[in-house]
Amino acid sequence: MKKLALVVSAVLVAAVAAPALAQDLQISGSMESNLTWRQQQWMKDQAPDPDNPAGVSAATTLKLNAVMGSPERGVRAFLQLAPLEARMPFAPGPGLWQISVERAFVEANGKLWEGGPNTTARLGSLDVGLSPYIATFDREGLSISGLGYGPVSVSAFVGRDAAALEKDAAGNVTKYGDPFTVSGAQVRAELLGAAGSVTAVNVNGRHDWEIGASGMPMPWINVSGTYARSGEGERPAAMTRLDAEAAVMPNLTLNAEYRNVEPGFDPAYQKAEYDPADETTRIDWLANNKDERGVVVGVHTVQQGVDLKASLDHYYKANVFNRDASVAASTTLDGFELAASGDFRLNEGVALQKSTVSVAYPMAVTGMTVTPKYEATIEPAGISHELSAEATVNAVPQLPGIGVAARVKRAADSSLSYGADVSYTAPNGLSTGIHYDTAKGAWAEAGLKAEF
Repeated sequence: MKKLALVVSAVLVAAVAAPALAQDLQISGSMESNLTWRQQQWMKDQAPDPDNPAGVSAATTLKLNAVMGSPERGVRAFLQLAPLEARMPFAPGPGLWQISVERAFVEANGKLWEGGPNTTARLGSLDVGLSPYIATFDREGLSISGLGYGPVSVSAFVGRDAAALEKDAAGNVTKYGDPFTVSGAQVRAELLGAAGSVTAVNVNGRHDWEIGASGMPMPWINVSGTYARSGEGERPAAMTRLDAEAAVMPNLTLNAEYRNVEPGFDPAYQKAEYDPADETTRIDWLANNKDERGVVVGVHTVQQGVDLKASLDHYYKANVFNRDASVAASTTLDGFELAASGDFRLNEGVALQKSTVSVAYPMAVTGMTVTPKYEATIEPAGISHELSAEATVNAVPQLPGIGVAARVKRAADSSLSYGADVSYTAPNGLSTGIHYDTAKGAWAEAGLKAEF
């Protein structure tokens, strides 16, 4: 899997070592080092997290970017080494011969033939985003974009992949299956304010395809639609999504959505997004709407300085009917930032799922800016309360911009948790932080990043 990346990195190293061959060669990049001390090993999914051990851990990441020529007609090479890590209890770290390449590519911008359109060709680590549903590919291969004539454009890619068969305790893949070829292409046309596209992906002989369209039938209405199929057989699983938004007034917008995601629709190369609070939780549109079909109608308006949003969702999930509603409001009143939201289940009467109410008051005092905040979360299990404050301290001229934060939370089960953070970035770029959390214990971190 890394052979192509190693070849590309060798080309980059050769270019860096012989700048006399290209008078207009420009080198840029960054090197970033981070060191963290933890009082105790952190937990993840109620188990010890091997990526966050107790003691000292450190990592250094190097990125190099070489450009020759202009952005319209030139060659760019990129190299990123896998982070070099060191942890306590101490074990000998990797030597130079063990350094591995995490990402590397060579990219050329210009014409493929005289008189043709400007295109972008990349060889190495790809960042293909032809479709968030079936064609987001970030493995190694070759991609070309910008081909076309007039309003029609064509993009294509071909690459290699392999299924992960075994992983270690840290989640790193230790064994892959047999490699297979992945290829895809998209034809897109734009005409008179409307756009349409056809996308197809071949995954080791299995075909995924998608048809999409968008446009503005009126200046104040936007509509879009996507239909996709994934897999083989007489009737592959399908996904349908239709969206419409109408700005009926300067401060009033109506929107509607129809969705139907069949349970078997699970393309290999859909875009994956993750909840920052929990890297194991999928929050992308496909994951949230799996095995659902329904209609959402919503409204967004601003009245007397109050931002209001409301929506009603009628849908079937696993053939069970549901009706959900959500409302949210926020405003600023005499310097107070007020916000409230609520999610309700309307199957049989009105059942509260979750509601939040918060108030914050940014204020400036001598030598600092402080934002205290109170938030209450109401759920069927009970009410939780959180009191927090953030401040930027400039009272010490030699140490400007010290960040301070603290929080105390009483959960619905009456358990109490709290935490505090202090952070500072020195004029020389050294960033430091000291933290404490009831669940994680104490930890401290420091980091430096050099860009060139």
